[in-house]
Amino acid sequence: MNTVGFIFAAIGLLILAGYIYLNYPKDWRNNPVFNIISIAFHIVGTVALFLILVCYKNIPFEWMKIAVSRAGAIYYVVVLYMAIFCTLRHLVRFIFIVTKKIFRRPFSRRDMKMIYDHRVHSVVFLVLSFLVAIYGFVNVGILHITDYNMHIDKACDMDELNIVFIADTHCGAGTWKRTYDKLADDINFCNPDVVLIGGDVFDETTSDKDVEYMRNVIDKIHPEMGVYFIYGNHDDSTDDWAEKTMESMGVTVLKDEMVVLGDSGVQLVGRLDPMENPMGLKDLMNKLQPDQSKPIIMLNHRPEQFQEMSGLGVDLALSGHTHGFNIPQFAGRNLAYDMYYGFRDYDGMKAITTSGVSVWGFHYRFPSKSEIVNVHVTFGDKND
Repeated sequence: MNTVGFIFAAIGLLILAGYIYLNYPKDWRNNPVFNIISIAFHIVGTVALFLILVCYKNIPFEWMKIAVSRAGAIYYVVVLYMAIFCTLRHLVRFIFIVTKKIFRRPFSRRDMKMIYDHRVHSVVFLVLSFLVAIYGFVNVGILHITDYNMHIDKACDMDELNIVFIADTHCGAGTWKRTYDKLADDINFCNPDVVLIGGDVFDETTSDKDVEYMRNVIDKIHPEMGVYFIYGNHDDSTDDWAEKTMESMGVTVLKDEMVVLGDSGVQLVGRLDPMENPMGLKDLMNKLQPDQSKPIIMLNHRPEQFQEMSGLGVDLALSGHTHGFNIPQFAGRNLAYDMYYGFRDYDGMKAITTSGVSVWGFHYRFPSKSEIVNVHVTFGDKND
């Protein structure tokens, strides 16, 4: 994100901060100590956001990145959750008052206190917001292995295939050194035949040091059938930087291309992100001409067009991008995608959408989890 993007984000958070401030009790707002603490909180948070969104890649030390990420993530989450809680309070109060009037029941003193006691509400909301922010900050760094077992009813030259699928590492503000170490260990623990990377390895916060951290991950894993990468919407395509960087690590980059995995007969199609190439799915499959009698795996950054893929003979579709159901970073536009997270069957085609290794920008995740996906696939006609 550039400076202009930061300005818009800061303005939005400033408006929310003003809205929250007006929802605090009047005696709090008249207290100079409270005002000083509130102003200091917003200044520190805004500076942290500036450092994350504008110049994170230039921060020289890991401990400084951790401090900035902690301050920025907590500030961002607390402000958004407080705004959500305050809005819900107004909504609940409105419903309560209307319900009382409809049933013509008088308001007791307890009712009035429950409705208008901003002091209790504010304390509860602040405690909950900070607890969620702190939990989310810790939770994003805990990497899980999610296993799926499935059968593809097509014959090929192997009985089974062990896939590790990762996406959305967001090397930079999203991922720290200790996560890279855990990532390599977990991939090796799964002992995959092939590793597939579903985009957004890099983003606007990626530094040279972050690239080297990712290079170390690739150096530590040795899947027999190789490592494959497709572009995500955040991977820098300027001068093919992401492609050259991944290839320098020994990773094969697929740009609307198809490969056969080793001597297995399994066909892997890697799609470009729509930001990179508007080629339609049907046109792509007509161009590549995969063997419909053999298994076809589609690596697609965004979880979309799954029904169409199923009709074109794809057997397994793997996607990322959405980061799972992450509040308050949940984006309503993601509901337009075919899946938000998990596993689904589309007329015989299996589709998996991962929540990803990490997140973009803010080092925070709740209630979704950081994960790598281990897919155990068996092949062959079940009737044989």
